[in-house]
Amino acid sequence: MEELDYWSSSDGIFFRLDMLTDAVETETFNEAVKVVGNTLGIKKFRVAGPLDFKMCYWCADHLDKVYTSGQFMPQLPKHPHCRHYWDVMLSEPLFKPKE
Repeated sequence: MEELDYWSSSDGIFFRLDMLTDAVETETFNEAVKVVGNTLGIKKFRVAGPLDFKMCYWCADHLDKVYTSGQFMPQLPKHPHCRHYWDVMLSEPLFKPKE
């Protein structure tokens, strides 16, 4: 009997589906941050996320890098299982409390 390749097994297929779902979810979140941020007049965004041994070289080089609205902003996530995201940088609070 021929042994199945892991990626052809149900475990491998579900792992791949989970990985793709995570990537789509993270990409949707990151695009929403850029759209909502621009709508609210936010001008600066930074690459945020954990700093640990699991990150790739691109993420390590770009972690905490600040991009200005209108400037080319890389697509996030950069790779499968990427945990980095766009964070907004506020110069003042978005909403002021009523007096």
